[in-house]
Amino acid sequence: MDRAAIRDALKATNLDTVVGNVNWSKGPHPNVSKTPILGGQWRKGEKWPYDLKIVETQLYPIMQPESGLETKSW
Repeated sequence: MDRAAIRDALKATNLDTVVGNVNWSKGPHPNVSKTPILGGQWRKGEKWPYDLKIVETQLYPIMQPESGLETKSW
């Protein structure tokens, strides 16, 4: 295993993923990649027992919430 090669490959990564662009060389600091934060809530599913629904997108406004936030007192 060439640890330096692995380190260098990770540092050079610039990849679009399901959570946004992962770019380890862009910053805000060396070897840090920022991705948008979304809020999710598990709901009773239709196909599966539970589905994760996106309910908060304020920090990533190009995505629309799938549902509103549900609150319940236990």
